[in-house]
Amino acid sequence: CGLLGIILQWAPIVLAAVTACITLANVILSSYSKAANLDGQELLHINTANRLWKIREQYLSLLTDFDDLSDDQIVKLRDELTGQTAEIYAVAPLTSSKAYQLAQEALKNNEEQFFSQEELNKMLPEHLRTILIK
Repeated sequence: CGLLGIILQWAPIVLAAVTACITLANVILSSYSKAANLDGQELLHINTANRLWKIREQYLSLLTDFDDLSDDQIVKLRDELTGQTAEIYAVAPLTSSKAYQLAQEALKNNEEQFFSQEELNKMLPEHLRTILIK
């Protein structure tokens, strides 16, 4: 109960810090967009990317907390994140056919979607990383 108590005690502080970072990012992007005169479509894409980044961070936090959560809690949190992701994609702006073709070529020819084991490890919290044997 001690470790769980500490985690629950710090959860609001961590959530407040993450929220502050996201707010700051939005302020910076808003300032940049006014200075750069970005069109509305670009701003919608930036906003969608920011919202998806937050979901990604929540998934990483969930992975970090696996040892402290019950299976039911993990499933519930995962389902909530899946729902939030679906809501974001439901209102996300569509891409142009040119951008789609460029992305398709990058994925097909440049293998931009593929990550090495080392790159994947760097994305995870340290205690979840695997030891690389070379």
